Amino acid sequence: MQEFTYLSSDGKTTLGASLWLPQQEPYRGIVQICHGMVEHMGRYEWLAGQLTDKGYIVCGDDHLGHGRSADNQTLGYFGERDGWRHLVEDEHLLRLLMQKQYPSMPYYLLGHSMGSFITREYITQYAAGLKGYICCGTSGRNPLIGFALVLSNVMVALQGGKHIGRLLNRLAFQNYNRHFGEVVTGVEWLSRDAAQYLPFANDPKCHFTFTNAGFRDLFRLLHRVSGKQWSNRVPKELPILILSGEEDPVGNYGKGVRQVYGWLKKSGIHALQLKLYPEARHELHNELNRDEFVEDVFAFLSCHSGIES
Repeated sequence: MQEFTYLSSDGKTTLGASLWLPQQEPYRGIVQICHGMVEHMGRYEWLAGQLTDKGYIVCGDDHLGHGRSADNQTLGYFGERDGWRHLVEDEHLLRLLMQKQYPSMPYYLLGHSMGSFITREYITQYAAGLKGYICCGTSGRNPLIGFALVLSNVMVALQGGKHIGRLLNRLAFQNYNRHFGEVVTGVEWLSRDAAQYLPFANDPKCHFTFTNAGFRDLFRLLHRVSGKQWSNRVPKELPILILSGEEDPVGNYGKGVRQVYGWLKKSGIHALQLKLYPEARHELHNELNRDEFVEDVFAFLSCHSGIES
């Protein structure tokens, strides 16, 4: 893995980014990974290794408020107003950097969890030139999103945007482990594989809570990518693969993911696929069946690049 930096669209923050290169040329394409909430690109080392073994360049940034792009004062914070826009624009800045370095290379986007919200908004603006989009661990419409937006605005007004959003965090995640029996770490909902979720639980770069403003940006993103008002803005010709675990609470145990698929289907997306993995939870790249997940990703990449897997 190579590490590099670039300037965020906020004009002041230096973002940490990661690049993985295959051992041999010719390269088959570029996969840009957009990571999830309260984590960093270092957690995608295994997935990146699988992709580079198949000849794909892999890149990704630590979002604003995350990993190498944040310090103790900015963890979980994207900006005082409309920080969600910077999350989207920063993904485009990274893509432009990569395409300048590797012009004419087939380009793919993979968004996981919060990264799926960011990339679902991204493809409404910058889908031109993408060979395909892979949406992992995503969510459908949250019936409480209106309330969440109002409450987050109230908390920002009362406590400030940089104040740790403990109340909002409890409301957002308090039920995520209710289906999984005894809870020891609080992150059992991520995967059935303790060898994968225990490192997350012990990772100091994953031990923080979003700020009030950070939660407001998260809720705004989810609101923007919910319903046909979103799916109608997605270009019809963009190939899309949606993957999720049937036991993922983020996707409401498959119901929310099918809802996203339904919106896109009704909006006329030409090349649209959905796969739900029985018993799998949130992080498919860290699940017991992650080899199956990777093979499905390879098949999609190959199908839309004209290269046999």
